[in-house]
Amino acid sequence: MKRLFFILMVTIFAVVGCNQGSDTGKEETPAPKEEQSEADQFAHIVIMKNDGEEVVEEKDAHFAKGEKLMDVMQRDFEVEHDNGFITSINGIKANEDKKESWFIKVNGEDAKVGAKELELKNEDTIEFDLHAWE
Repeated sequence: MKRLFFILMVTIFAVVGCNQGSDTGKEETPAPKEEQSEADQFAHIVIMKNDGEEVVEEKDAHFAKGEKLMDVMQRDFEVEHDNGFITSINGIKANEDKKESWFIKVNGEDAKVGAKELELKNEDTIEFDLHAWE
């Protein structure tokens, strides 16, 4: 009986001891950008005037995957819009008499859709520039 107890105890210690030292030394690799958690998604937003001559504000805005630019702008800035067209950002209003409008660039390219339809992607750079359209 003592022998059976001894074998049982040795087996238990061996199993417990092996599991506690099982750290292989491997570090976890971060998920690819497409799989990053929603908290890790961000876009760099730049608010400018006069064809980029004056930078008014810059900030990194965090967002959930699939979120639209308009939703992020309304959450992170003071925004006014008319039927989806942004007319004012942080109190800076487009002046129709001067034929001004807010223009949007995404990663250096003119946006093909408005802020209401534009789905953000991780690490996008969004530029809003207030200038005359003529």
